[in-house]
Amino acid sequence: MSKIPQQAVLELKDLLQSLVATRSVEPCSYLIESYLSKLNAKCRKLYVERDEPMLISLINSPVPSTPLIFTAHIDVAPIGSIEKWSFNPFSGEVEEETLKGRGSVDAKAGIAALLVALKLALEAKEPLKQDIYILILPDGERLYKSSLRMIGGAGLPPSSKLIILEPTSLKVAISCIGSYRVMCSIRGKLSHVGIPSRQNPIYATAAFINSLGSLLSEKVSIVSVGTPYWETTTPDTVSLILHIAAKSREEAEKLYADMIQLLRDAGLEYSCSFSEELSPLAQDKPGKLALTLLSHLRDLGLPSEITTSNVATPAKAFLDMGLADEAVIFGPGDPSKIHEVDESINMREVELACAALYKLMLRGLV
Repeated sequence: MSKIPQQAVLELKDLLQSLVATRSVEPCSYLIESYLSKLNAKCRKLYVERDEPMLISLINSPVPSTPLIFTAHIDVAPIGSIEKWSFNPFSGEVEEETLKGRGSVDAKAGIAALLVALKLALEAKEPLKQDIYILILPDGERLYKSSLRMIGGAGLPPSSKLIILEPTSLKVAISCIGSYRVMCSIRGKLSHVGIPSRQNPIYATAAFINSLGSLLSEKVSIVSVGTPYWETTTPDTVSLILHIAAKSREEAEKLYADMIQLLRDAGLEYSCSFSEELSPLAQDKPGKLALTLLSHLRDLGLPSEITTSNVATPAKAFLDMGLADEAVIFGPGDPSKIHEVDESINMREVELACAALYKLMLRGLV
């Protein structure tokens, strides 16, 4: 039996289908704005790069208390080769209790759960216990680079409680990894294709990648490998972009140092740079927001678990700007499945997320 009314179950499915079927950022933002406007939310937009909108919405409460900020991204990962999908990635089709499509898990299910939860809370007899801000961002898959330059001027209240809607399998994450980028060039020697040279940097790059070993499956991902192309000449440079996922900058810098040592040990000619894309979030213990959410999950008969999100988020940036004094990452969907082919989500889990968020809005922080 569902934890939300049957009419809300149907609305949740229809809304998520529409969000998944709307593949572009701006039309998806308009769809969300239209839904919120019908709830009498105050909506406005700021435009980031590519003329993509950041949607900022506010529902006021008559009760003075700490505001809640909910944020999520509406852009989705690329689908890759369409031939590898067993269904149309933007169909939003439902089979039994599974809704299918790119973005269903990351992160449109969380958005749909939030919007329907807000509608249920506003239809209840009790007033909201706090002002609710909803911030829909267009560039999560680009690590929020444009949004983070504008959030400070978005008119959000200070010292709020922040919920980032990302898939956590309905666990409450109070920490998340950071995202770090390594740009590396490995140099060799030009040669004619008819006279192969041992100094072809492609061979050296392949050996370096092999030497990374277990790091590739645990902490390091290769994002891009590129060379210049000349039909009769082998390249003299290979460019690598690598991603490090780490719980702290110190851990990431140690991994970077290990990479540099591997390059030196191989006697390679190289140049590398290291940069932090998104800072990790590390909160020592659950705060009032996390404890409240855990309580609501227990009320729903779910395990109340604290976890660390393996998805980099802008949570630390909100804390650093003083917009929030606590942040949690929470949402339906298995985080290990995001960006995969045949992305799909169980609608029962989305309903439970909706029920938990509804309780949070209606009862306030404990």
